[in-house]
Amino acid sequence: MTSILTIDGVTKRYASFMLEKVSLTLPPGAIMGLIGPNGAGKSTLFKAILNLVRIDTGSITVFGLDHRRHEQAIKRRVGFVSEEIPFYDSLTVAELSRFVSSYYPTWDDALFAALQKRFALSAHKKVGDLSKGNRMKLSLCLALAHRPELLLLDEPTAGLDAVARRELLEEMLDVIQEEDRSVLFSSHITADVERVADYVTLIHQGRVCYTGLRDDLQGSWRRILISGDFPPEARPHLVHVEPRFGGYAGVTGDMDALRRSWPGGIPAGVALEAISLEEILIALAKQSSEQGA
Repeated sequence: MTSILTIDGVTKRYASFMLEKVSLTLPPGAIMGLIGPNGAGKSTLFKAILNLVRIDTGSITVFGLDHRRHEQAIKRRVGFVSEEIPFYDSLTVAELSRFVSSYYPTWDDALFAALQKRFALSAHKKVGDLSKGNRMKLSLCLALAHRPELLLLDEPTAGLDAVARRELLEEMLDVIQEEDRSVLFSSHITADVERVADYVTLIHQGRVCYTGLRDDLQGSWRRILISGDFPPEARPHLVHVEPRFGGYAGVTGDMDALRRSWPGGIPAGVALEAISLEEILIALAKQSSEQGA
């Protein structure tokens, strides 16, 4: 099955930052969360996909098409939402929608009107008078109204308070799931990605730490709690070891290697706990930093 988006060995160098050999694949109809701390390279990667920045090496294909040679055709089939998208603040919602619609042959006025009603956006209100949350809802309406096959969401909930973020995320997910479309959704808020993503790609300092199914990633990591200390043979397979309640706690993404390294196997009294996506990101970021040092 042809992937919707394939990024293969992409490198982009700046004076003080570099995307380094980034690779990922987004299957049809899937939601992939792109997560990492601020400055990890998420927005740069989105710009590279849209050919807003020129990559130095590697390749990007969208719908099986080269992202540079077929840029215009690709952009007509992609919806993009970002907190950085500028609007003409003097226009009303209706005027802005008419302006944007002229760029998309597949624009659906009825769909835009339905989304606008769903998100309680007044057609006569000036864009400059909208709250940040409503501006993001307007961005989503504009991105969806031409029925894109791929939706790129770059930090769509950034800067919103917890209530507005939860509301926007739930509405966004409902709308996305009504039609079979693929989504690449970035956020430094791992809980948001954990709620919606089938696949995840973790990026840290411009490098991919993991890309694949979210369930596979979370299923492979555990917190290990032990009274006393870990045997020295096990320490290389543990990340983020710290004192805890008269003993130690550490996390691992390779239980098999940990069991093999532990003299006599992991004792029955050692506690194993599932950990969150945020904790996994911290552990992988630590590993990536150590390997890149």
